Amino acid sequence: MIQQGEDLRFERKAYIDHIDRHSLISLVLTHPALFKKVHNERIVNSLYFDTSNFSDAKEKIDGLKSRRKARIRWYGTLFGEIQKPILEIKSKENGLGWKMRYPLHPFVIEPRRSPPIRLEYVDTAGTLLPKTMTMIRNPSSLISYRRLYFLSNDRRFRLTVDDQLRSYCPLKNSRGWTHNPENPPGIIIELKYSKEDDDDARQITSWYPFRWGAFSKYIHGLESAVRLF
Repeated sequence: MIQQGEDLRFERKAYIDHIDRHSLISLVLTHPALFKKVHNERIVNSLYFDTSNFSDAKEKIDGLKSRRKARIRWYGTLFGEIQKPILEIKSKENGLGWKMRYPLHPFVIEPRRSPPIRLEYVDTAGTLLPKTMTMIRNPSSLISYRRLYFLSNDRRFRLTVDDQLRSYCPLKNSRGWTHNPENPPGIIIELKYSKEDDDDARQITSWYPFRWGAFSKYIHGLESAVRLF
């Protein structure tokens, strides 16, 4: 059951490979909603977890209306000492998503060594529920991309532009990471907004000359890994 007060929102995505980044940003800034840049451009990194048979990924592919996934997110350098990592349990039910966030201890990720994810690395504040702890399983994918942030003039709609997507998968011997060369050259644009703004969101998406649908960076990384091996 969805709990209130957990940043409930809808997310709409579009994958674009026929417009360059500069042109797309110009298009965003000329939208009638008067989007403006907010925050600094930054590199977003996510370490995903899944079961040995990738049940979380299969739930996404099968389009289940109720699903969850666990990841650790941080910003800046992908490899090396990870400062201020955040564990995110991302849930979705009937298209409406929310996140639970937990601060973690710093740890290290190196290209030739898989991260030592153990319980003592995770439960910094001693607040994780046992059900949440069970989601910290096998590291399944490592994703990195560049992100720009925009906010509509009425502050009801957030929009992000992601490119330079890179994905890595753990080696079978769990001793490091392999870069997936089949990363998409295009751009992922994402619109985020509250449940009560769903009707008005159609006015935002319909203005753009491209089709909105679904694109999962996590699933793309796993599919590339399958082709690698």
